[in-house]
Amino acid sequence: MKLFMRLKEVVGTLHPFDDDLTEDFKRRARESANRLCLTFFDEFQKRVFIEKFGERKIIVRLPTNARIEAMGDLPPDTTLEFIGGSFEVFRINPPPDRTITWTDFIQQVPTNDTTTAWTDIIKSLIITAKQDDFVENRRLIASSDRKRFFRLFVARSVVYYSGITELHIWVVEVKSRDYGDPTTTMLLKAISVGLMYRSLFLEGTASEFSPETIRATLPNELPKAVSEMLQELDFILWMSTDAGLMQPRNMTLIQGGFERGELERKFREWDQLKSDLTSNALQVLRASNAAELDAAKAAFEDSLAAFCKTTIPMNKEFLGNVLGLLEDIVRRGDYSGREPVPARPALRQAKPTPPPAKPKAGGKSRTAAMRARRR
Repeated sequence: MKLFMRLKEVVGTLHPFDDDLTEDFKRRARESANRLCLTFFDEFQKRVFIEKFGERKIIVRLPTNARIEAMGDLPPDTTLEFIGGSFEVFRINPPPDRTITWTDFIQQVPTNDTTTAWTDIIKSLIITAKQDDFVENRRLIASSDRKRFFRLFVARSVVYYSGITELHIWVVEVKSRDYGDPTTTMLLKAISVGLMYRSLFLEGTASEFSPETIRATLPNELPKAVSEMLQELDFILWMSTDAGLMQPRNMTLIQGGFERGELERKFREWDQLKSDLTSNALQVLRASNAAELDAAKAAFEDSLAAFCKTTIPMNKEFLGNVLGLLEDIVRRGDYSGREPVPARPALRQAKPTPPPAKPKAGGKSRTAAMRARRR
């Protein structure tokens, strides 16, 4: 009300008000003041008082008319804003205001497999979003300790009149829920792990990441295929950990026990193969020109072929043992949750010896009759 009366005094210096006009102005001023207060109150009600994020989110802001090549880097003045939960599980420590440029982000994060995967995933999501291609809008990444798994996807894409592009990338943790008996649940997950690995790597041209398929992949499509392979392999390893397949009890149940040093030998062999495959795959992702990509592809194909050749018998034995345990459970119709017999004894039962044939009544046996004929 004071605001309108002050305005009246200013206007009155140029156009004096008579008594009737002054009273009418006061009445209208009271009505307008009430409406103005209600308008301000409604707008203030829309302002954020408390905001909480149940998940993690990254807001990427690209500068005006930013061009990104498939094998290039993001513009250095691209900014990342980290919102929600902590990113320490990925060894990422944003500044206090949680906003950092792409150049500073690359320089501050340690150079390891996890951060290479991070930069590759963010770049790939941005490239597909800039092309309005949201078909493959799902990427997977493991935490630095490989004990947790997360799904990343672009939930919002905004282009402002200034030309700045803003992308909202959500980081959602993948979790599983278990039901029923722990042993049958573990065996179900074990089947999923074994068959998924087989379908991804070991079924020739039908597999997405077999040596035959990768050999027939064009160079410009190779980084995308390698990135997806690393994600799927990490997801399988996370599923294995989540199922508890590395626990001594479950390993003994599935494998039927180990000789001294056998377990260590197998794991050293597996770790070496996976390390070589991952190292050569990262070289493909880090290639900055066609010559580097060709050299990286040759080394990657060799390591992938060795990886698949060695793991074929491992996968075959693993799936055979798990299927044998499940068959034993299903055949005996046991719904009590009783633990099945370990795999090897169940799979190596000797065939029963048939009883000797009885001689026919009133005559000789078949063997004796044959001997009589020979005489």
